[in-house]
Amino acid sequence: MMKKILYFIQLPPPVHGVSTINQYITDSTYINEGFELHILPIRFSKTIEGLRRKRPVKIIKAIGLFLRLVYRIITIKPDLIYFSVMPVGLGFIRDLLYISVMKLVKAKLTFHLHNRGIAELSRKWIWWKLYRFAFSNVNLIHVSNGLFISEIEPLKLKDTKTFVVNNTIENFEPLDRDDRSGPLSLLFISNLLPEKGLNVLLQALILVLKEFKNFHLNVYGASWSKKEDKRILDFIRQNNLSDHVTINGPVYGNEKKEVLQNANIFIFPSYFKEECFPLSILEAMQVGLPIIATRIGAIPEMIEDGKEGIIIDPKDTGMLYSAIQTLIEDETLKEHLGKMAKMKFQKRFGMEHFEEKMRSVLLEAANIIT
Repeated sequence: MMKKILYFIQLPPPVHGVSTINQYITDSTYINEGFELHILPIRFSKTIEGLRRKRPVKIIKAIGLFLRLVYRIITIKPDLIYFSVMPVGLGFIRDLLYISVMKLVKAKLTFHLHNRGIAELSRKWIWWKLYRFAFSNVNLIHVSNGLFISEIEPLKLKDTKTFVVNNTIENFEPLDRDDRSGPLSLLFISNLLPEKGLNVLLQALILVLKEFKNFHLNVYGASWSKKEDKRILDFIRQNNLSDHVTINGPVYGNEKKEVLQNANIFIFPSYFKEECFPLSILEAMQVGLPIIATRIGAIPEMIEDGKEGIIIDPKDTGMLYSAIQTLIEDETLKEHLGKMAKMKFQKRFGMEHFEEKMRSVLLEAANIIT
């Protein structure tokens, strides 16, 4: 008989890194071959703006989801439960409720971590104990080897099998790059949460504008709040950047591919405390864009400074300005970094690598292979 797997996961909408990876996993025929699939989606908000808002209705939804989880476990009797856990903040406290009921059944448990912050929180005794309870005697997947070492190893978990599976993005055949004349095209793709660093990028562009006029930054991402949208637009207007910066909405599918392939440099100056393994960087790598990004989360594992891109310190406007200026002035370096980024994506982060690793993890987690 086929092993039954219950996916208890975030799925779009809204579209963000975790929900996108979960969609890849559940949609993959290769990963799920031989399993009987059951999916219970976790959805507390339909928009990026509502994701981290504390609202009473979310408590009601959380309780309702708990009851549905209990019902599914009783009726399906899954052999394996796969859960994309939120490992920090109130989200982790909520997820402990779900983990507690999962640990009462005989199913094998596989938890997938997509955020960071455990290392800092686990310095407090109570958090260390909660993490030990949650993550002992399970199969635990992290997206980054470096973050696994810093976040998970200090917990000294008991009877836990651990795995590292890097994130991926959907493969697509890049178009021929258009080496057109015209403004240098800079690109920022992320939701507009302030900590994603758009404010730092705009400050750096004020410095760039003093010496170089022929550039344009396209910003693509879902709104975080009307207040933040207004602050961004006011900053652009007040600093004479209106002719050089366009704020667009979120971009998906074929339109995103065109946006990526029409750019010259991808910039991701995040200082988000939970930043882990950004999919937007993988997208830029796949099309061969040189990348400027911050030394945070797993980003230094994704791109090596001076080899596939330029790594800067978080919130360092001066370093970001210098990195942009370097790529403006050195066309050979710009092309070399983009070429190396594309090669690294193909060797390590393509969908086929991800599917192979995920299938191997699930087979081992379900005791189908050892």
